[in-house]
Amino acid sequence: MGQVIALVGPSQAGKTTLTLAAVDAYPEKFAVLKSVTTRAWREAQDDRFYDFISDEEFTALEAAGELLTSVTLVGKRYGTPRAELERLIADHHVLWAMLETSALAMRASSYPTRIVRIIPENRDSSLVNAAIITARSAEDEARAKIDLAPDFTLINSFTPGGKELALQEFIAYLNGL
Repeated sequence: MGQVIALVGPSQAGKTTLTLAAVDAYPEKFAVLKSVTTRAWREAQDDRFYDFISDEEFTALEAAGELLTSVTLVGKRYGTPRAELERLIADHHVLWAMLETSALAMRASSYPTRIVRIIPENRDSSLVNAAIITARSAEDEARAKIDLAPDFTLINSFTPGGKELALQEFIAYLNGL
């Protein structure tokens, strides 16, 4: 049985990039946990992280107890399907980019969970979506104050070679589990 590896950090910190790189490098060992969301599809990699559903479908899943966690971010709902987690964790370490509150809820559940905090450094505005950072800045700031007691903290530098170094450190941490 695997563990849940919860990646947390501010918007545009590189959580998605690091998750996909680790899963693509070691698909037999790691898997992405897809969430359900009511937000709109934005980019191709969204299909690897989300199943897009209506607000009514989300409410029905929540009422049926099929979501392990559910949160609202910028007016859109995100949830963790319990059945999907149980299917994946049987054979993989499950990587999940999530909000701090969801990471704490996962840690409090019966699933073995490790929290990895991603801290962005030297973010170049040409490499991130400035509109997303601006829209989420207040929420990111509030979430940064949550005491997570992370199991691992990773600096993701946006300088040349920084992502590659962060990925090497992340993979080394994951391989040590």
